[in-house]
Amino acid sequence: MERAGTKEQCKKIWYDILGKSKEIPKDLVVKFLIADNIAPLRFRENYDYYIMDRYGDHKPTPSCFHPLDVPSDYPYWFASAYPAVVKYFSVIGDEEFIKLFEDMGFTKEDLKDFDNPKFIDQEGCFRVEILYKLKEHYKELHPSAKLECQITERR
Repeated sequence: MERAGTKEQCKKIWYDILGKSKEIPKDLVVKFLIADNIAPLRFRENYDYYIMDRYGDHKPTPSCFHPLDVPSDYPYWFASAYPAVVKYFSVIGDEEFIKLFEDMGFTKEDLKDFDNPKFIDQEGCFRVEILYKLKEHYKELHPSAKLECQITERR
């Protein structure tokens, strides 16, 4: 079991990782991973499972998809940090998903084509703004649920 540290300790680890890696832009780490207190070790285990070691010894978190089954609309970094969020939005019905996007301010015309640049980036994944809204919506729906890779701060 991973030791839970303070939010400041977690933040320092993320900044150390950022100093050594260019895989994920700093603004995404700050806006998502640090803001939600995502545990770097849990994230790395999931990310390695998706990216590098598909059949090795990595033990991903329980909500992790098999690497070949990650829904294509989600970048690996997001699925690694928020597997429960990805899983939730992958199984809800189309009507609920469309209603969610209408609540975000998209029109019925926008929603006719999810390959629309309003939704999808150059890599074929949801744009960062969409990912942020999906994550926040999930947190609103499940306010007492801990995000899969989140650590709780010790008191």
